[in-house]
Amino acid sequence: MIHQLVNSSFLRRPDGFRDLHELEELESHSVIITCCVIHCVVLCDLLCCVSAVSTESRVTAVVVQEGDDLILQVDDEVPEVFYYVNWRFNDRVSLGEFLHDEEPEVSPEYSGKIEFIRGRFSVKLKNLQLADSGVYTARGLTVKGDHQQLATYKVTVQESRVTAVAVQEGDDLILQVHEEVPEDFYYVYWRFNDGVGLVVFSHDEEPEVTSEYTGKIEFSEEGFSVKLKNLQLADSGDYSARVLMAKGDQRLVKYKVTVQGEFTFQTQV
Repeated sequence: MIHQLVNSSFLRRPDGFRDLHELEELESHSVIITCCVIHCVVLCDLLCCVSAVSTESRVTAVVVQEGDDLILQVDDEVPEVFYYVNWRFNDRVSLGEFLHDEEPEVSPEYSGKIEFIRGRFSVKLKNLQLADSGVYTARGLTVKGDHQQLATYKVTVQESRVTAVAVQEGDDLILQVHEEVPEDFYYVYWRFNDGVGLVVFSHDEEPEVTSEYTGKIEFSEEGFSVKLKNLQLADSGDYSARVLMAKGDQRLVKYKVTVQGEFTFQTQV
């Protein structure tokens, strides 16, 4: 393009002759045009870099205890017209994806391990284990073919603390909650072997005991602690207190309880 401008007819004399002054002017025009082109190329490169960086989302670091649930939220605005929004673990394993105007699909590797929160493109990771530590990323694909990084979480799963307790058959046992519970919690509940519920504490309401434990537990004056009464051998197992909040379900404390039978000594005569 520069070559054509320099050698165009409007820069020539009718007789095709160029004197020294004309050559200097042509050389000056050539330098100016070259500088303008280089400036435009550099500016385009900078804009491309800025555009590429703007598609990267901020990284949110989260630390949870083993066995906790965690909600990964998409706070960035998702275009109304998109093909899908996909969640990936360590940029390799797909958790699942939200398809446009279709039900979300869970990958076989995460079946039963995650729940989708419809409308926000967020997911709940359930019962996290140490191997679940890593980077979780949500990406969207628009109808224009643009990939947009929507959310990135760096999740660290820490080994949960377990308190081992041994009691005699028929004893009572107080299970205490020493962890501070956030004021905006939905409810705190106790479970046996991560299955059977014992009691649920709600905001400004009386604790609600499940039918399986009616008459078998009492409430302690210390926050969300409970007393197990007249323990039997079948009561041996894991007892955990959990709290449900907006950001997910988290374990507060865990006890491994062993109920031992009475020892009988026989004396030979």
